[in-house]
Amino acid sequence: MAPIASVGLTQSIWLVSGFLFFSILCQLFWKLTYFAELSVGLLILSLGVSLATVHNHQLYDSHYTQLIPVHDIQIDTLILRVNQELKPTFSSRYIVSIEQAGAETTFGKILMYAPIGVCFEVDDRLMTKADIKPISSAKNPFQFDYQSYLARRNIFGSVTVNDSSYFFLTPAKTIGGWANTIRKRVFDWIEP
Repeated sequence: MAPIASVGLTQSIWLVSGFLFFSILCQLFWKLTYFAELSVGLLILSLGVSLATVHNHQLYDSHYTQLIPVHDIQIDTLILRVNQELKPTFSSRYIVSIEQAGAETTFGKILMYAPIGVCFEVDDRLMTKADIKPISSAKNPFQFDYQSYLARRNIFGSVTVNDSSYFFLTPAKTIGGWANTIRKRVFDWIEP
């Protein structure tokens, strides 16, 4: 799961560490202090660029947007894991992770819509045959742009699941799943 920009990342780390070493030598032997100040500034700048590059999921080769362009494409099967339950609007909404698309192992987060009667728990794994659709952008000027909001959270597509278009796989509990189970039990215990 190496990012496309990994070569630039390692080069920037080597460049900054070399410059930092050179500035320490300059400060120790020639008493030049502005090299140390400049190297700290460059270190902070390169750290920020490196973090932004690492956290941009679309730069990774195995992200689902690299394997499947998000343009209403039908895939054989999707294997999804429920990460978070959102407040329902006209349907139940979940943030899910893609574990596999067709035969390709991939990763990434998408928004999943399900009918109101269908209920999933955090860490539920399911297999479905559905279209990954792009999230619609704002239609009016100065309207809240839900697409760019979700893009900042690394969510670039959506899937709609019907009552009969999925089946459950064996779930594996994570810390988030255990925390969600405990939270629901506490809420049930508190409410009369």
